Amino acid sequence: DIMDEEANDEVPNDPDEATEEPDEPDDNHFNSSVSDFIDPDIVATIAALGSYEGNQYVKGEECAICIGDLIKFLRIEDKKTCDVRRQLAQMKVMEKDLLPILTTYFEDQDIVEAMMRLLVNLTMPALLCFEKDDTAKKDKLLEKLHIEVNNYLRAYKAQFVIFNVMKVFSSQLGHLLELGKANRSDDDDLMLERLLIIVRNILHVPADSYEDEQLQNSLSVHDKLVLSIVEYGVADLLFYLCGNRDEEQHCLLSMEIISLIFRDFDAPTLARQNTNLDNFKIDKEL
Repeated sequence: DIMDEEANDEVPNDPDEATEEPDEPDDNHFNSSVSDFIDPDIVATIAALGSYEGNQYVKGEECAICIGDLIKFLRIEDKKTCDVRRQLAQMKVMEKDLLPILTTYFEDQDIVEAMMRLLVNLTMPALLCFEKDDTAKKDKLLEKLHIEVNNYLRAYKAQFVIFNVMKVFSSQLGHLLELGKANRSDDDDLMLERLLIIVRNILHVPADSYEDEQLQNSLSVHDKLVLSIVEYGVADLLFYLCGNRDEEQHCLLSMEIISLIFRDFDAPTLARQNTNLDNFKIDKEL
């Protein structure tokens, strides 16, 4: 708004210039204006989340409130440019603040609940973030913004691995399932659903074809994420949700997550891997 007021206050010195129609801004100019603007309210909110003191992250006094404010910013963002989520990604809030807060204060339920609401939004597929527009594919700028948001999502996926986020998710899911369907409140069920949605969203992030070419025989980010899902017991909890009749409301989402885990594998490859695993178990027993 301040920028608009300043623009309106400018008066051309030459009267003839005032009658000339302004040139159409090119994509580069518009893209620069979209990318360079930093909302000071968002900056202040992020600063109030907390900070590192040495190697330890210390949350701010109003950390939970600030997380809620970030959710509000995302709700009112421009759906054509996704300006808020792009600014948050450019400021690396996921790796510098959000995941350190989650992994440090995982026992603070107010923090965890607020964080899950935020992560559901931040990890949404790029296609759902932008306003539906048939002309978007023809617009070079919008296409570039789609690619930018997808790149940020790939970075989030890598950070989930680095910070061992699945360890926190396993603890939260395990606690909720231990309560049993009869003893869980509506808020508990909502929390359970949000946890599953985040896992689904982060697995759904498309792979980087260039990265896959560079890795060749090494593990990709997706592979490392799947390993952490298995290592911390999240996979076992997903199988439990799929096989328990009392949890049928979460069954479809759990099955979707499992399908995403095996997304990059074909049936013959999975069969060979299963055979190799069986042979390994037999050799180990012998």
